[in-house]
Amino acid sequence: YPPVAVHPGLPPQPDKQADPYQAIRMTSVKYGTLDDAQAEKIAQWAADHGFTQILTEGNRYLFYRPGEPKAHLTGGSFYETLDEMFANGKRLADACHRHGIQYILHLTCTMVTKDFLARHPQWADIDLRTGEPLATGYGPMAACVADPEFQQAYLERFEKLYKGTGADGAMVD
Repeated sequence: YPPVAVHPGLPPQPDKQADPYQAIRMTSVKYGTLDDAQAEKIAQWAADHGFTQILTEGNRYLFYRPGEPKAHLTGGSFYETLDEMFANGKRLADACHRHGIQYILHLTCTMVTKDFLARHPQWADIDLRTGEPLATGYGPMAACVADPEFQQAYLERFEKLYKGTGADGAMVD
């Protein structure tokens, strides 16, 4: 198969879907609150352009909670509850699966809001130069993935999202 590249604003290559046993075509999809028709439209677009996988951008941050400032986290979407986030993910996953597209979660486990970290200071990733909680290069604060309590809380949410959406895989950064 010829090399495949898709860039917003350019026509997809090749014109028809590649053999899934020979090639994977993935696109990143940002979304917020979706109804069934919107989820279907995204999945239909991906299928029409020959994509075999969608890498989600609508549920990356598992530690956003109601009442926290809706700070911009690298284009991530915010929901009033985790259940709302999970329901949106399930809606899109179901639409993707109807079109034969794999639904892959893209998660960022270490980025949390400053308010959230204030409630869980023991989860902070500490800057060894200053002794202060570490801010990421994207703006939010960093949680320490080595903290056993953080690991447990993260994995509980991850498992609920993964199983609840019927995801086909996950990429965690």
